[in-house]
Amino acid sequence: DFCPAIIPEDQFRKAQEIVSQRAQRNLGRSSRVYLFTGLVHCAECGNKLSAHVVGQKYIYYRCTHYEKLHQCPHKKRTSELVLERWLLENLVTSYQGYNLTVQHKAQSARTRGQETEKIRRKMEKLKDLYLSDLIERSVYERDYTLLREELHSAQTQAQEMQPEQPVDVAAIGTALSAYQWLTPAEKKEFWGRVIGKIVITKEDHFFVSPVRHH
Repeated sequence: DFCPAIIPEDQFRKAQEIVSQRAQRNLGRSSRVYLFTGLVHCAECGNKLSAHVVGQKYIYYRCTHYEKLHQCPHKKRTSELVLERWLLENLVTSYQGYNLTVQHKAQSARTRGQETEKIRRKMEKLKDLYLSDLIERSVYERDYTLLREELHSAQTQAQEMQPEQPVDVAAIGTALSAYQWLTPAEKKEFWGRVIGKIVITKEDHFFVSPVRHH
């Protein structure tokens, strides 16, 4: 009663109800959990996929470089339910394949390490020959330079071939057996702990890699 009302009281109350309802809807949106935000990437452009909701219920991931800029051929939207189901059915198998790759890299790194040791021994023998006056200085310098370059190349390749740690597939399998009882927030945390990246092609094919630990 401080001053005359600009609008009728019933209209004011109705407006307040509408504001309150919108606030509740926005609260629901802000508390919605997107399971794979930050994990999903476009195979075509490398951009992270963004989440959006259809029909106030279904969550999809899409490439914003296509949606907003039309600079990517990745037109298809990926259903979160489809991706979640695929991971539940295929994550263990995918990581078993990853572990095989890790084993192969470890073997290759060991082989490369043996090669560097052979090169070092050749360099020592060459040095002994030179010091014993069994070869000319020009021959020594030429061959030593070649071996040094070969050693540097082998060491670089050995460093690049250092394998990741294998995934504890048994532990992941155990965690997946209890997945259905997790809350949405716990499910999101689980995926963030066991998955480093999910690459999705424009044909909706999925490729998953684990969190990397050296």
